[in-house]
Amino acid sequence: MTQTDFWNLAGRAGRLGKEFQGNIICIDTNKWNTLPSLQNKKNEIVKATTIINNNFDEFLTFVDNGTPREELSKGNNISYEYAFNFYYTRWLDSKLTKLIKDTTKEKALESSFSKIKRTITIPNSILKKHVGISPIAQQELYDFFNNETKFKKFIPDDIHSDNAIESFQKIVKIVNTYLSGDFNGLSYYHASLIVRWIRGYKLSFMIKNSIKYWAKNKPNKKRDSIIREVMQDIEEFARFKFAKYSSCYMDILKLVLKEKGRESLLEEIPELTIWLEFGVSEKTQLSFIELGLSRNTAILLSEYAPNASMTMDECKKWLKDQDLESFEISVILIDEIKSKL
Repeated sequence: MTQTDFWNLAGRAGRLGKEFQGNIICIDTNKWNTLPSLQNKKNEIVKATTIINNNFDEFLTFVDNGTPREELSKGNNISYEYAFNFYYTRWLDSKLTKLIKDTTKEKALESSFSKIKRTITIPNSILKKHVGISPIAQQELYDFFNNETKFKKFIPDDIHSDNAIESFQKIVKIVNTYLSGDFNGLSYYHASLIVRWIRGYKLSFMIKNSIKYWAKNKPNKKRDSIIREVMQDIEEFARFKFAKYSSCYMDILKLVLKEKGRESLLEEIPELTIWLEFGVSEKTQLSFIELGLSRNTAILLSEYAPNASMTMDECKKWLKDQDLESFEISVILIDEIKSKL
């Protein structure tokens, strides 16, 4: 483990909502490559705006070049991306002067932003909602949708359908091309991860499938690395990165559908951001989580629930009427459920 990984895990000691402390047991430390310092030092967080002030010419070049997606992962470009959206949306509200104290820099930004504004047709409300995504990139995605005539292919198929992975793979590729710039060739892997996560599959099942995937595509890949990557990809890709960019994707798609008079398709667009956050898609499962239950408990209980469309109140009433000890679930989960009733 890196020092950051160690302290991230250590911070989870104790049961959430039960104790304020817990024990950390380190095993075979003599075999560790690196021993983490027991002095947990805070990491300095540098503001994107600070990076801009120190690299203004480079930032302006990135913006004037159209914030190219293929260069997003290079150098400070991801910081430039966040700062661009921040400065641009403040400029739209005539608040740039309060942020930029250097008159020369302010005039350079105003000149650049004025040119960009002539090419942006997306409502300001969408640009401001999706902080950290280049307005130019959002416009390019809008133009892509606007030049299409068949829109159903851009809406995810039913998450439980046989075509779900293929459908999400297309969306991942579009998101990578127009928004995230994540050209790593893992669109099928990421689509599979997203679908299994949203379907409510257990983490152990997802890890087993990932091991099978890499056994075919990269046999020398170590199993412990695969396990760590699955958990990391769920947190960093599915629940954060893809949730962030797919939310922008869906909002721009909805905008185009309204402008094209295809409002009937809006009903087919799922609550993808919520599904990605909680790792479930059925209303009953979401209602259990809304009650305060964990994802794992919600998924197990949904197997006993009378239907998949129960509200939170219906779930609570149903649970009160059940003999929980008769369910094939652990005592720990039963205690969790009773504490929420």
